[in-house]
Amino acid sequence: MPKLNRVLQSCRFLPHQLNGFVGFWVVLRDHELPFLEHRVGPALIEPDPYPHPAFQLPAADGSWVAKTSSGGGREVMLWDQSAAAAPRQTATLIQQYKPGESMSAIFLGHRDGIELLGLTRQLIGDPVASPPWRFGYCGNIAPVSLPGSAEKLIEKMAAAIAARAQLRGLFGVDFIWDGLTPWVVEVNPRYTASCELLELASGQPLLTEHWRCFLDEPPPAPPVFVNRRGGLPAMVGKLILYARRAVTAPDLSRFVQPRSPWTVPFLADVPRGGTRFEPGQPLCTVFATGREAQAVRQKLYRRAARVRRWFSDAETV
Repeated sequence: MPKLNRVLQSCRFLPHQLNGFVGFWVVLRDHELPFLEHRVGPALIEPDPYPHPAFQLPAADGSWVAKTSSGGGREVMLWDQSAAAAPRQTATLIQQYKPGESMSAIFLGHRDGIELLGLTRQLIGDPVASPPWRFGYCGNIAPVSLPGSAEKLIEKMAAAIAARAQLRGLFGVDFIWDGLTPWVVEVNPRYTASCELLELASGQPLLTEHWRCFLDEPPPAPPVFVNRRGGLPAMVGKLILYARRAVTAPDLSRFVQPRSPWTVPFLADVPRGGTRFEPGQPLCTVFATGREAQAVRQKLYRRAARVRRWFSDAETV
């Protein structure tokens, strides 16, 4: 219990310092690192410890995105004329829009620094997944790589943010890769949705590593799991499928229990047979493995089509 109490006490900074971690761009600016311009709404200025420019809506010319406090890409919109004219909720964040490839980096924060555990390619607004939002989160493919200089830069950015926010354990940094520079768009101080892919590809339980970061004397590292039937996969991907129309789930109970926790499943987030889904709701998640990212993506697409056919046996998805 004493050790658990220390872990819980370390979370006391979360409500103010890590509420969506507004302010990471200020940290990057202070360290003369690349950063995207931001405008912060009144709803987030009060609890945030970092200074901000006065909130002003920028020109609605498509060079910014508007965000609320929700996650997963919900209610994120390109700030253009149609968005400016539409009724909107309280804006909490206006962020400079940067086209490029959406990626994430998973780090482990120690007492004496950070460790990059892996990079993933994010699947955002994928038409095969059919999320109801343009920037909706649909999954990841991992692990992937970038040029060495880019990886060193994202590590430097994460180190600056972690030091300022006193981050410990697992945390994720979402960024846009434009081919030259990584541009941080979000910091998630937790076990993120992409962590399980790195676990399956590495055979290493990351929550164990997270726990070890809070111990005074960490125990020996656990052994790496290796699948006796063929070793570890080179890459693992997952794709969340969203309902295109109202649909009822078929019986998918055969996918509920994989052979072991380290088996890459065909299907996860399995709904109970007969569950009713409305358009835009997540149905389930398909997984795939491969040696290259493009091959994994294509396998995910084939499996997605297969799963949608199962749903269409009762009615069209």
